[in-house]
Amino acid sequence: MASDRPALAAATGLLLAAGLVLGGCAGEPSGTPFFDLIAELPGAEIHAEARAIVFGDPAGRWHLVDGFWNQIEHDGRRGFVWSSGPSSTVRFELLAARDLVLELEARPLRYPHAPPQTVALVLNGRPLATLGLGPRRATYAVAVPASSLVAGMNVLELRYGDVRQPRQVIAGARDRRYLAVAWYAIILREAEDGGGDAGAAAAAGATRPKPRVEPARGTLFLPWGTAAEYFLELPPGSWLEVERWSLRGAADGRLEVVVESEGGGAAVVAAVDRTTRPRRIALPGAGLVRLALRALPAGGAPA
Repeated sequence: MASDRPALAAATGLLLAAGLVLGGCAGEPSGTPFFDLIAELPGAEIHAEARAIVFGDPAGRWHLVDGFWNQIEHDGRRGFVWSSGPSSTVRFELLAARDLVLELEARPLRYPHAPPQTVALVLNGRPLATLGLGPRRATYAVAVPASSLVAGMNVLELRYGDVRQPRQVIAGARDRRYLAVAWYAIILREAEDGGGDAGAAAAAGATRPKPRVEPARGTLFLPWGTAAEYFLELPPGSWLEVERWSLRGAADGRLEVVVESEGGGAAVVAAVDRTTRPRRIALPGAGLVRLALRALPAGGAPA
């Protein structure tokens, strides 16, 4: 199919795409385009992995499922949220399971003769690690294998070894809350990335940029760690055509084209990386489907 749409272009750290059209007609090999994924991006369902859970940012509240006090407090430099009760739960979404490093920035409740605080991490219902916290704010790194994670929603439970009411252990305190740990941030890093200052990482942005279109170039930008999903009716013999691919930033990143039919499972019909860049991709089946474009960072396991 000839087209004057611009091709897929990219910027550092982004997977960018353009000239994305669906076409097809049973019995006609050349086919006819009938759906432009770039023009229809405003109607797509967008997913973006979190880079961090920043407890001092109201936008991070969505990640806090249970076991936290509502108010954001400050220590003079950073915002934090106190745990509430014997355990807390956070959630985060991944497009693909892969090896990650969690960097947890926290400090325990301090009071005279306090025992060392411990935090047992339970990820998706399975024990992951137990941290021993020092008396001051610090960052603790935990390696997380891909086998402990899932594509979709992940749930991390934080179980505390020592929970106290400040009024019972600190002279003159009137706080009746049951407290254990003040939480500042949880950073999600790719396993191959080097560590860094958790505060700086949190300040750099908790969420990834969203997929977007550059109208002048007709280009779809899919930042790594994001996905655009379209719900549409496919005629038999449909295909996805792209004039040109361009991938930059993540050396081992790739774009997955995933099709999920009504009542059926999801199937990866193409994986685009630096060595494989198909121009036309055959789409299986017909009828109502979910078509997803997933920009997976390095290390993402196939869906």
